[in-house]
Amino acid sequence: VQSRKVLSYSADSTILVHDRYSPTSSPSSPSSEPQGLAGHIDEVVECGSFMSPTTVASCSFDGGLRIWDMTRAINNNNNSSSSSSNGGDGPAPARTLQLHNARISCLRTYENCIITAGWDKVAKLCEFSLDFRP
Repeated sequence: VQSRKVLSYSADSTILVHDRYSPTSSPSSPSSEPQGLAGHIDEVVECGSFMSPTTVASCSFDGGLRIWDMTRAINNNNNSSSSSSNGGDGPAPARTLQLHNARISCLRTYENCIITAGWDKVAKLCEFSLDFRP
C-alpha cells in the first residue's frame, strides 16, 4: 500500500488501514484512528499488494477474495461521516469474488495475478486489470 499506509487484518473479519503518520505529525507520532475496510464476514487470513501500490487483495475463511482500490477506499472513508475504525462500517471492496467452497488459506500476488488456495483442496489463479470504474 502507499508508503505511509500499513494494513492489519484479524480473526474478527476486520482490515484496518493505519496511517504511519499524519501530514501534521512526525513519523514517530502515528495517526490516532485507523480506517476500516468492510467486506469479509469471517477471519481475514491474508492481504497482499499487487499491480500498483494502491491495489490490495484480501482473502478470508469466508471463501471470498476482495480487491481493494485503496485510493477510493481511503477517499470514501475520509468523506464519510459514518465511517468507523471497526472494519464493518468502512467502504466496500472494488471487486468481490467467491472463489472457493471452503476457507481460503493463502493468497499470493504477482504482477496482475492472484493465486489462492483453499481448504477445498483447490488452487486458483485469477488475472485482473486496474479498471475500477463502476
